[in-house]
Amino acid sequence: MKAFRIVSLIVFISSSSVLFAQAKDSVSLGADEKIVSVAETIPAFSYKGKGISEFIMDNLKYPQTAIDNGIEANIIVDFVVDTMGRVLYVVSKDNGNARKQILVDEAIRVIKATSGYWKPGYTNGKKVRMRMRIPITFKLD
Repeated sequence: MKAFRIVSLIVFISSSSVLFAQAKDSVSLGADEKIVSVAETIPAFSYKGKGISEFIMDNLKYPQTAIDNGIEANIIVDFVVDTMGRVLYVVSKDNGNARKQILVDEAIRVIKATSGYWKPGYTNGKKVRMRMRIPITFKLD
């Protein structure tokens, strides 16, 4: 049986090309609600004293089918942390790639499991919905 490791990289706030396009790249939801790419204070994750990387390492499972077929990938997961600390709109640009889909599904599952363990981001003293991006690397040894 092959050994494996799952490497979780640090959390990124969207891509650098989006960081400076807050107003242009925001999605209108309601009169006062929008999703921002930049905030004065970014959302913070905490679960039993663990950070997001530890949570992912503890909860992500390398699918056996992927292990058996030698499938490795770096999956980028985008999502929104809302004003209540919930995770919404979880997607991956890797969706649709048949070979990687089982890894995409697992990465999305574990990010959805973080819902409720986030403290929202703030701008001007108000809670904001904020875009987040986490790359997760699946690597066989």
